[in-house]
Amino acid sequence: MPSLKITNKRVYLFLLFFGCMSAMFYSITAWLAPVAQSMGMSAAQSGLVLTLFTVIQIPVSFLLPIVVGRKGNRKLWLLLCAVSELIGVALLLGHMSVWAATVFLGMGAGGLFPLALLLPLGEASTPEEATSWSAQTQFGGYLIGSTGPFVIGLTLDIFDNSYTPALVALMVVLVILICTVWKIEQKRQVELSQ
Repeated sequence: MPSLKITNKRVYLFLLFFGCMSAMFYSITAWLAPVAQSMGMSAAQSGLVLTLFTVIQIPVSFLLPIVVGRKGNRKLWLLLCAVSELIGVALLLGHMSVWAATVFLGMGAGGLFPLALLLPLGEASTPEEATSWSAQTQFGGYLIGSTGPFVIGLTLDIFDNSYTPALVALMVVLVILICTVWKIEQKRQVELSQ
């Protein structure tokens, strides 16, 4: 029977990255329409905002892994996607254009997911290791990610239906995600140079 122990400490970084990425995705999917309505949009308009968020992700999630495969520099693309989501949340926090925020959020989410799936695969030395790391990363990451919408709802209850603390919490998650990308790539460079 396979061991449940994580033997490679880098898997914890992948897990944290995947958890932050999925927490962002689930939180945005669950709460973008209500945030848009709190900014004055109708229910129909907020539904279109959520549709735009989903539609933007499709070409980005298809094309970005191809671009990264050809051009390389995984770190740059991971950081660009994370910063794109950070800009989207900042636009919502500043009560600016919900449409522009949605475009940035969709591009970021669409790029982060396929790259997150490739992280363990690109670093494992054997197919068995890749399978194990991917399973551990996704299992733990989805557990972390599932708490995202709950935390947003909890902040709304605590702060009298104000979305500001919830959006600040999302920005904190994105800062953790960016720091995790930096750490993953920093350790990778050290390992490649050895």
